[in-house]
Amino acid sequence: MLKLHANLNRLIYGLMLRRRKPRTLPHKTCGIFKVDGLGDMVLALEAIRAVVREYGVDHCVLICWRRASELVRMEFPGLEIIEADLPGKSLLKTLVFLWSQRNHPVFAQGVDILVSLRHHRSMHNDLLVSAIPAAKTVGSPSSKWPNFQGELVKSSRLVFDEECEVPPANGEGECTEITWNRAVVGRFLPRAATAPQGRWLNPPAEVRRNPSLLVVAPFAGQTIRDLDAGQLGRVLPSVVGRLGIECAVVCSRADQHRGETLVHNLGLDGGIKVVLRMTNSLSDLVKEIAGAGLFFGPESGPAHLAIAMDVPTVALLGGGHYGWFAPWRRNENQVWLTNRLPCFECGWQCQYPEAFCLTQISDDQIASAIERGFKKDGMALSVKEIRG
Repeated sequence: MLKLHANLNRLIYGLMLRRRKPRTLPHKTCGIFKVDGLGDMVLALEAIRAVVREYGVDHCVLICWRRASELVRMEFPGLEIIEADLPGKSLLKTLVFLWSQRNHPVFAQGVDILVSLRHHRSMHNDLLVSAIPAAKTVGSPSSKWPNFQGELVKSSRLVFDEECEVPPANGEGECTEITWNRAVVGRFLPRAATAPQGRWLNPPAEVRRNPSLLVVAPFAGQTIRDLDAGQLGRVLPSVVGRLGIECAVVCSRADQHRGETLVHNLGLDGGIKVVLRMTNSLSDLVKEIAGAGLFFGPESGPAHLAIAMDVPTVALLGGGHYGWFAPWRRNENQVWLTNRLPCFECGWQCQYPEAFCLTQISDDQIASAIERGFKKDGMALSVKEIRG
């Protein structure tokens, strides 16, 4: 049955995937395709800003996932946004979405230039890109993690006019995602590739930073990357007690029950007062992180927001996609901790009962990094590794 379903997907994909040229005057000068999560969108801000600066906000359109669109609206007021809230593995829902958008000017009239920043070359994403008429296309080859079963993940049919190969990260302050997006934009905006790094995120003007507040965002997009509750129960009481700082756990309404359980156990077992702060929107999350003296969490959207706003940060980095989305930093007050193992770059297809690349980072290493952050001694390395 699975094989039949996969073959049907391939047939539909092969019939529908084709390059389209504008038949009339294009709707916009430039279309930017970036259908990824919040953290990926943070890492794409510099590239998007370069395009918008070149053509003007009124002449650009961004195609992105709904969960990242609020960040784009905060950073680029007036930019036209198409929310492609696709479920990932449902080809039927992708086709329904494309049918619903058939009369939208972007899909009906197209753009002069369509730039596809780094994305997983799944059937769904490729069909969405190919449905937008464009006089010229600029893009990149597939990411190397095939996380869509039964699909032609690395398509040979969708060929960009200008295709950028994967460049290595330029230094410890960057990661492959940043250098990749910059290289794609540099294919048609050469000066953007050599321009000084653009600003990232400015903290909200109304937020005052509390230098004695530790903000913890324990949950990631995948539970395997969450902070370990047992480790938090050992680390936070000792750090909070020794430093005499305040501590707040932030999470979304969707994670309310898990957040309440975590905070309750920290108070019960660790004997410390931890405040739970629920966020109803991205704006709420940004304000909570911007007010922190130091942020602590796993590699996920909140950690990328913290670094983008130049908040002192301690983040745990696993080996699933090591080097692609992290480590990166703005200064030495942002540190990534990881436990180096031979199985790195597994795409989070973990072979162990738990992610040892995260759970075997020592309590002392985490506590020491947090304490150095508050004492402002500076963190000398962007990544500290312990060999497994």
